[in-house]
Amino acid sequence: MTVGALASSGRHRGVTLQSPAFFVSPTGNDANAGTISSPFLTTGHAQTAMRNSSTTKTTYLRGGTYTLAAIWNFTASDNGTSWLGYPGETPVISGSSQTYYINVSGVTGITFMGLTFDSLFGDINGFSGAPGFGVISTSNMTFRWNTLRNVNPGVLMFLSSVSNSIFDSNIFHDQAPGNFNGTANAYAAFFVTNNAGPGSSGNTFSHNEFYNIAAGGIAFTVSTGGGNTANSNNTVDRNYFHQCCTNVVDMGSIYFIDRLTTGTGNKITNNKIFNTGNGDAGKGVKGIYLDETASNTTVTGNVLYGGIGAVQIFHSHLAATVNNVVQYNIFAITTPTVNSNPVNYFTAEVPAYQDGGSGNNFSHNILYFYTACHNPIWSNFGVSATVPPTVTNNLYYSANGSTIFNNSPFIDSAPVGISSVVNPQFTNVSTGDFSMPANGPAFTQLGWTSQVATDQGPVPRSGLIGRTNYVQNPRAEGSTNGTIGSGGAMPTYWGWSAGSSGLVCAVTGTGTENGIPYLEVNITRVAGTATSIGVIYLELFNSTPTGTTCAGLIAQNAVVSCSAYFKLQAGDFTNVTALRFDLEERSASSYVGDIGGGTPLTNPTGAALDTQLQKSENVTVSGVGTTQLVYYVSITPTATTAINFTLRIGAPDLEVASTVYGNPILPPVGSPTGQNQGTSI
Repeated sequence: MTVGALASSGRHRGVTLQSPAFFVSPTGNDANAGTISSPFLTTGHAQTAMRNSSTTKTTYLRGGTYTLAAIWNFTASDNGTSWLGYPGETPVISGSSQTYYINVSGVTGITFMGLTFDSLFGDINGFSGAPGFGVISTSNMTFRWNTLRNVNPGVLMFLSSVSNSIFDSNIFHDQAPGNFNGTANAYAAFFVTNNAGPGSSGNTFSHNEFYNIAAGGIAFTVSTGGGNTANSNNTVDRNYFHQCCTNVVDMGSIYFIDRLTTGTGNKITNNKIFNTGNGDAGKGVKGIYLDETASNTTVTGNVLYGGIGAVQIFHSHLAATVNNVVQYNIFAITTPTVNSNPVNYFTAEVPAYQDGGSGNNFSHNILYFYTACHNPIWSNFGVSATVPPTVTNNLYYSANGSTIFNNSPFIDSAPVGISSVVNPQFTNVSTGDFSMPANGPAFTQLGWTSQVATDQGPVPRSGLIGRTNYVQNPRAEGSTNGTIGSGGAMPTYWGWSAGSSGLVCAVTGTGTENGIPYLEVNITRVAGTATSIGVIYLELFNSTPTGTTCAGLIAQNAVVSCSAYFKLQAGDFTNVTALRFDLEERSASSYVGDIGGGTPLTNPTGAALDTQLQKSENVTVSGVGTTQLVYYVSITPTATTAINFTLRIGAPDLEVASTVYGNPILPPVGSPTGQNQGTSI
């Protein structure tokens, strides 16, 4: 145990804390030991202590204000460290509106959780947007349950060349000014760019809230230039934007620009966007804005309402914009109160399209007009489209009974609500409740299969201090391609046992898809062989696990939940009668029993891996004689029949929790060990 670290069980006044850990308090002293009862005074001293320690990589900040006296830099010396707000308290990192900011550069696996960052201001790498919190050339960062506020002028957070990181359940508010004259940088509260170098990829931006933002909400940009690569495989999901773009020109609550036209796999899903803009259509702002050759982006499940600015899609004047898909969204559209610039900006309440491309699709959406429908519905801003977007099977409705126009430039080929009134039957538009009856037109005429999400914005911390993934090696490192038993090998701590089933498992690869690390296996059987159960083991611990974290997991009556991502990469599940999750308890020398009865899996499809999270929740461990848990997937084949399918298994996760919280918890690359379980919060 490092001197100054939290001792023994990691409990203090009934709260479970990560251990070992240092503590900092505004009433502490840097001559202290850094314990909870004798904390340090400054974050700088705690940072030095963590850098000098081989075991203690967590610091808790007690409530109060910590005023920066210089730029706070994080480097590779801070890899794997965690900065956590003490539960139930509000630690504030203040820049006092001086030129002090936070700069994370070249770091792997750093965590910030439960902190408030106030009045930061700086100029990172010469970027004139003056970000308060900058993250550059960093990977596997976790940024959760934080608040960033009061940056003026500049942006709240700035990312460049960031990969495989999670920004979840944060609050971003009070950013100013915007780009009100349209002559400076197109500011946003959260700015992801790469003016020089690799793009940012594989990141998740989920459950965040943005409000009182003069500029855009979150913006992804990439410029042409030597060595630049696009931003790819980023997911913007279940965020809540309100009162954004109130003093900015040519921007969006969610904004993408890709002048390289090479970005792929970006997703804008299940967000709620309320009151974009300030009522002036001449400012050219949109709820969702795909600008200048942004391509290969999926926009689905979003709700945009109030204010102005529905969606501008496929905007380009440098090259063809291709393969954007906008489906199953709700656009509740208002009429702007003023248009200060009708020549250069279109009426901003309508969908807009500019300058061509191919493969773009706008379908199965609901366009709800509070008052009159614009004529035409679409604004084709700029030159004629090279290949018009596919516009089909959208529902159009005017709340005041105004005429719906289906005119050029883009005519819906199969509209709903044009020839006769079709009310989408939202529960309560005025309160933002866009749920609909199961027999409503969205489901019967547009092909919707589920309601829009309602869980946007931060997920409550709910007393959680630190989430820990107890699966050893969730990144599936250490495998060897080939047939198991004939040169192939499962990843470290994983296993395969086919019994007498005749099933054969071959490792066919590992990789990362949309930020999710996976193992790919091919499961086969020749017809005519015997049958039993083949099992893919996702081992959690060695036979005799040690440490308080493991003991907490297997304690009597502990409640656990597990999850993993699955994708059918090839073949099919013909002659497979069941796939399921199982948890097995073992003693040091024998089998104790299965728990939870197993959870059937929905047969995976060929859809993107990150869209196929499967869960087994609220399982109680007996804990009687248990020293090890084995978390596995069982495959039940029919007798003697041929089987051939290739399955990707990504980011297995098991936590002491009654529910699965979503975003995967992953350790740094190259650390498949039970003593380095990926910790997130």
